[in-house]
Formats: sequence, C-alpha cells, structure tokens
Amino acid sequence: MHILRFLGPTDIISMRKTCRMMHRITKCRVVWLEALERVCEKYGIFKPTFPMEEMSILEPEHASTGPTRFVEGVKRYQPEESVRPYLTRTPHLRRERSSYDSFAHDAFQLVPGGRFLFTSALDTVCLFDLGYNMNVPVKPSPLAVLDNFGELRAIAPTKNRKKLLVATLKWSLPGTPLSRILYIHQINPNRRGQDLTFHCKGSLEIHRAQDATLMGDIHLTSTFAFFKRTQEFVLWDWAGNRGCRWPATSVHYTQFHAFKDTLLAGGLNEHTYHYDLPAATSIDVTDPAQPGHLDDLESLTHEPKASLPPPDESPFLPRSLPVPGGYTTKFYGDNHPSSSFYQALPSLFRCEDELAICTSSDQGGLLLSILPVPSKATLEEITLESRRPPSSSSLRVA
Repeated sequence: MHILRFLGPTDIISMRKTCRMMHRITKCRVVWLEALERVCEKYGIFKPTFPMEEMSILEPEHASTGPTRFVEGVKRYQPEESVRPYLTRTPHLRRERSSYDSFAHDAFQLVPGGRFLFTSALDTVCLFDLGYNMNVPVKPSPLAVLDNFGELRAIAPTKNRKKLLVATLKWSLPGTPLSRILYIHQINPNRRGQDLTFHCKGSLEIHRAQDATLMGDIHLTSTFAFFKRTQEFVLWDWAGNRGCRWPATSVHYTQFHAFKDTLLAGGLNEHTYHYDLPAATSIDVTDPAQPGHLDDLESLTHEPKASLPPPDESPFLPRSLPVPGGYTTKFYGDNHPSSSFYQALPSLFRCEDELAICTSSDQGGLLLSILPVPSKATLEEITLESRRPPSSSSLRVA
C-alpha cells in the first residue's frame, strides 16, 4: 500500500498484473481514492468535482485513468478521421427551476474536472452541476444564480481548492453615467440550500473617460486579478486590497499569460515580451462599501526584462501561449456562422507525457494535436499528431 502511493494510475494497473496478492491490493478503494487525489493535484482539477465518500469502488479508478484513456482514444484514429466520443449528452439547461424552456448563453466556463459549469447571459451568471461522470444525470436547473453583477470573465479555485472564485464585469445601464466595475465573488459548490450563494469579496471600478477599453481576458488567481487595458497592464490584489499598473505600449495584442511571478505577452512583429510581476502597493480606502478605482492603483515605470523574437522555422511559437482550457465565448463547428477563432488562443495542457493543444482548423473547426514531451534533450524529430473532434453548433458535454 505504501509503494502504491508513489505510483501513477497506469503503474498501479501494471502492478495489478504481477501477482494475486498485488491484484487484490490494487482493488482496494483507498488505493484509487489516493490516486485520484494525486491526479487532481497534477492536472489542477477542482477536487470537489468528485464526491469521494459517495463514489463506488470502480469510479475512482475510472476517473484516475481518464487522462491515459483520453490520449489513447485520440491516437486510435487516423489523421483524416474525426475523433468521436464514446458517449455524448446534450443537456437542456434552464434559468428557472419552474421553467422548462432552455435559454441562450453568451459565454460559459467549464471548471477543470468537467462537473461544474458557469454560464453567462443578460447580466446573469449561473452555476450548473453536470455530474461527475456520464452515468450521473445532469441537473437542468442552476445550483446558484448571480444577478445584476455583469458578465462572466474568469474563474479560479481558492487557495484551499475547495471553493470557486468568479470575476464578472458590470457595465452601467443606458442613460446612467458610464462605469465599468470588476467584481470578485466566491462560492462553495459543495454547499446546498440557502448556504449555496455567491459572496462578494472585492470590487474595482476600471472606467476612465479618456480610455475605457478592456482588452482580452482577465487572469484570475486565489489572490489577484490581472488584465490589459488599451495602453497599460493592471495588477489588482483583490485579497489584500492592493494593486499597481504600468504602460504596455509595446504590446499591441491581447495575448498574455500571467504566472506566479512572470508575465508573457504577445507584441509587435510576433515578439513575446517577458515581464516580472511587480509587487502590488496598498490602496487608500475611504469608503469600504464603495468599489475601489483604477486611479487608486500606483502607476509604475516597468519595462520588459526580455523579448523573444519568433523562431524562423517554427510556426508554433510564440503565437501559442499557455492558457487555461475549458473557456470560450464562441462555439465551433464547420460552416457555423460564429466559428471564427482569429482572436482566440489555443488551449494547451499536459496529459500524461503528452502536450494536448486545442486550436482552430483552417476550415473553422476544432483541431486537437498531441505532442510527445521528451524526458531528456534529444535531436530526434518530434512528430505532432493532429485529429479533428466532431463539429458542433451547440453546447455539448462529452
């Protein structure tokens, strides 16, 4: 049992085949519960996705081996074939529990793990439970609803990875003074009943009369939010009520990714600019009940520490920066009117010893590529395998 705690799911399956005693031990429920914990930590999966106490003996094993089965399933197809899921559901989500009519969604974000789904439409954010496996029925009505706080822009787990953070951007109503307020809310999807509600943790007004454009996505973490405006980057430590901003004149595109202490951003002539994330400074709060303002953040002179020119022979970098998967504001599908991905970055994530890259095809569909990651430096050519998932013009959970 102690040895198995150091092994991955595929290695545990291999150990099962060695002898009867090991076969019996690898059938223990606790072995796969611990393996599933490790898989969640490795891939950044939201742990409350899986109700450990309610799962059967086989369900943790099935969930733990999911990444391996995913890669193997994709590789079974030929490049000219479309990858087909073994089972597909089309949930009919509705806004009100008493209504049986589905409603349109402007944007949605799937929490890593595939169980919890956030949708956004008409100044309303809904949290849905799709079930932790394909045998669990989808709950068509939302678990919780956030009204009148704007559109959904980002999600992230809390520091203890037991709750979820939601960033929304609210615009002022027509006929009222122009304003844009960024809100951070927190919710615990494990709660039920009246305890399952959104709690506001911070707000920041980001409107300026002379320059009110917010470009690209919002990068949200358990402590700070990062975004780009027309001519500057903004780092807002919403947990500590601190922040700063600095010019971004050389970065004309919306592509960026903020790590723990480093920022990568796409710029002119396909260069990639590297910044150190500066320390946020304190904000003077005159009225805690009112949102802070962008002008309260200290303005810094902060230059990139390096720039990376595009490689001459590689069309892959630097256009493909690592960005979280599970988020889209556009549907995909061949010949679908909203299938354009010209402003979207590909989603890049690691699955076992492979890199999975999701991007658009030249026909406007979705393309999934698998790139092996060598364990050591090599001069051998690495072959990129690409497959086409089936096209879709509606929200599907497969």
